[in-house]
Amino acid sequence: MIHRALELTSKLNTSVLDEDEIRSLFSELIGSDVYDSFWVIPPFYTDFGRNIKVGKNVFINHACTFMDRGGVLTIEDDVKIGPKVNLITSNHPLNPSHRRAIMSTPIWVKRNVLIGAAATVFTRCNYRRKLCLGSCSCRYA
Repeated sequence: MIHRALELTSKLNTSVLDEDEIRSLFSELIGSDVYDSFWVIPPFYTDFGRNIKVGKNVFINHACTFMDRGGVLTIEDDVKIGPKVNLITSNHPLNPSHRRAIMSTPIWVKRNVLIGAAATVFTRCNYRRKLCLGSCSCRYA
């Protein structure tokens, strides 16, 4: 599955594609059809893809990384995601003696959320509706 995600994102990121071709490749990557109102500007990176769920009117700007191998990454309707945003469903404990472990939990971005440029969202986050997460923000569990 990881190799498949690498192949599809490589094609997405290195080809000149129209909007329909981008949506088609993204749908193949996540394993379900996206709405015609969905838009992503490549490059886009993911380590798995099959745990990504996107709603209507979702916009993902360029150079975003969604690490979904650790859990489901749900993005509801009318969400806007700025460039270079990282959504990470796996992390390591902050306690140095436990860092070899991996924490894997979902991220849920609710309707009408705006995530600003270069923000990083880690595990166990559930963003309420109409929230704006500022540029270069970090959110930990």
